[in-house]
Amino acid sequence: GRVGLCVNVGTAALALLGVRPIVERIGVAACLEILPAGALICVAAVCVDRSLTTTTVALVTASALTFGLNSPVKEMLYVRTSKDIKYKAKSWSAMYGHQLMKVIGAQVNLWVDQESPGCAPGCFHPLPTLSLAIAWAALWCAVVHQVGVVHRRLERE
Repeated sequence: GRVGLCVNVGTAALALLGVRPIVERIGVAACLEILPAGALICVAAVCVDRSLTTTTVALVTASALTFGLNSPVKEMLYVRTSKDIKYKAKSWSAMYGHQLMKVIGAQVNLWVDQESPGCAPGCFHPLPTLSLAIAWAALWCAVVHQVGVVHRRLERE
């Protein structure tokens, strides 16, 4: 309903601003680093305030960044690849990458925010959650940095 509408409006706003000018200004790697940074900010906001408004704004923000900026920039990475490699990479990512991330996220929620008599119902442990999010964002940014280095080299060739 309204959350989907907000995500679509945010995505459209990014599209209207133009992804290409953003990429030209800060580069592919920096654009790809916006999503982990934005996701980390969203997780931190939820760790500080778990209200419905905060979680909804975090969800809309992360989704708009994912669909409006990250997805088009990821597509730019495939420009220098053959159709065969592009097909294999996309199918692997869709089949294993997305599913693996869902499984890891579910396991984090299961083990970190496990129900116990002291906090039931709705156990949420902000410090371990934020710590894992920081570690994940750091790893994500390190990988994106390396992808950016390779992309810049390929663009120069």
